[in-house]
Amino acid sequence: MPRDDPMLAQLGMGGEVRPLSPRCTLLGLRSSLLARLGENVPKLVLEQARIPRLAAGVADVLHYPYFAAPVHSAVPVVVTVHDLIPLRSPLYRRSLPIRLYVRLVSWAASRAAWIITDSEASRRDLLRSLPVAPDRVAVIPLAPHEAYRPLDDLASTARMRQRLGLDQDHGQDHGQDHGQDHGQDHGQD
Repeated sequence: MPRDDPMLAQLGMGGEVRPLSPRCTLLGLRSSLLARLGENVPKLVLEQARIPRLAAGVADVLHYPYFAAPVHSAVPVVVTVHDLIPLRSPLYRRSLPIRLYVRLVSWAASRAAWIITDSEASRRDLLRSLPVAPDRVAVIPLAPHEAYRPLDDLASTARMRQRLGLDQDHGQDHGQDHGQDHGQDHGQD
């Protein structure tokens, strides 16, 4: 019988899954043994087994929004790799489990159907560091497209306000402080 998965809920994903059997294996180890290996094992099981299992038969594509694609998936995988800090920083070489995890997700990313990254610099790093074809790496900047900007045309703005039923002051100060204190201590006497 399906149940709510606490790991998915903890990650803000919700949803129902069938629990993994204690006989289920991941990387050749029983899940009961995996649970004793460390605090990051549930995350690894989620990334490598549970999410791909959920996607099988119901999704056309599986997108991982960070450097953690699964090695095996029944549907094509798209992974977003924001940067290659895990491959470059000495912090990620401190322990064997972390080094193994970085190798695993690097290998999995190189097998993904598509890799998205934020910048041309990250794309170049990816192509230098992972065995991936250039046509499988797309750059999608984090900033909005230039078409999304404040309207300079006052007549267009007035027509839009009228169409949406907004008064003149609605939204004018969004994101601006105008020197109001809001009860914060700014360290000024």
